[in-house]
Amino acid sequence: MKLTVLIDNNTYIDEYYIGEPALSYYIEDENERLLFDTGYSDAFIRNAQAMNIDLSAISTLILSHGHNDHTGGIKYLMNQYPDCNCKIVAHPDVFKKRIYNELHIGSPLAEKDVKKVMNLHLTKQPVKVSKNITFLGEIPMMNDFERRHAIGVIEESERYEDYVMDDSAIVHQGKEGFMKVTRIQDKYNPDKVWMIKRYLCGTFYVNQEIKGQKFYDRDRRMTKRMLVSIGVLA
Repeated sequence: MKLTVLIDNNTYIDEYYIGEPALSYYIEDENERLLFDTGYSDAFIRNAQAMNIDLSAISTLILSHGHNDHTGGIKYLMNQYPDCNCKIVAHPDVFKKRIYNELHIGSPLAEKDVKKVMNLHLTKQPVKVSKNITFLGEIPMMNDFERRHAIGVIEESERYEDYVMDDSAIVHQGKEGFMKVTRIQDKYNPDKVWMIKRYLCGTFYVNQEIKGQKFYDRDRRMTKRMLVSIGVLA
């Protein structure tokens, strides 16, 4: 697997790409070309063009969740590549209307508008998106010490608190172990990617440090869920 960052909130001197507080990854997995999130704007497209990456060749767009810093670029992708017949894989809540402090923070496009142009596969269940990559679907809470916190509300016939149940990730199963790719940013995970390996004793745990920070027991629940979802662990 090869992962190229098309957009995030970081830029480097002498590398003249655009940055924004958002996320988009271009992923190559053997013959498959995937896009993970689209950022806020068309910046990910402009960066891809500068890198000579042809986004018209992607087969699948995976959305980590429905906030506009991850879905805002969908309309630009549709306009730039109107003949792109890719499918979108995401949680069923991804296109719901989201409000925070009376600001719209969800996808700028409604589900009905997107499905006119792209094929939608909206699922809470894990699903393979390529030979080696699985979308994890809805990830349940499996402990009582790390609760979800509401981020604004979802607006349908009435408003209710938004616990971002569509927040998901993908996992790559390769020769070196399991690579989990997620949009989550926090002080322990600035690079958003870590490696997980299976040991002969059957214990699963994170086997990598990122910028000097180790991952502890809070990641084991995610690890087990991930491995169960792709059929490695019962």
